[in-house]
Amino acid sequence: MKVKIPPLNLSEAEWKALRLPERALQVAAQLCDVDRVQEEPRGSNRGAWIDTFLTYARTDPGQAWCAAFVTYCVGMAGKNVFSESYGKGVRYPASVVSWVEWARAAGNWSRTPRRGRLFAIAVSGETHIGLVAGVGSDGTFSTIEGNSNVDGSREGYEVCRRVRSVASVSGFIDLGVK
Repeated sequence: MKVKIPPLNLSEAEWKALRLPERALQVAAQLCDVDRVQEEPRGSNRGAWIDTFLTYARTDPGQAWCAAFVTYCVGMAGKNVFSESYGKGVRYPASVVSWVEWARAAGNWSRTPRRGRLFAIAVSGETHIGLVAGVGSDGTFSTIEGNSNVDGSREGYEVCRRVRSVASVSGFIDLGVK
């Protein structure tokens, strides 16, 4: 399976005019709002789309897939995260910890949410990652994330939109496009 590019009825010119973080968000929005990606069956970490994300991120089917979802969105937006031209590359892009390590080494780690950044949770063995879709004025931000659900699980069954507090995450990752 492959997401339609450009997604969400954007023209080719509109798509090309967007910066990488916005293109990644548009891909995520397509998968969330139009394709309504979910595990098949729920709780399996499997399904046609989930297997596509995991294969793209070079990991085995059935694994937790939040980071693989992010890797797929960034890749479809036009950035090969395996490439040496992407800093030293994200070593294991299906791993939240690898994304955090890459961001810190590349100087792309922040405590400030911005639309198009990634959020990361990496504390006490608990990890999760997704895209920041918007920032509230009350210490919250909206997301599009995979392997979650509207009930708040980080081991959920779908691509969904959520609202999180800035205090609830470890930090934010700039995709490296200045």
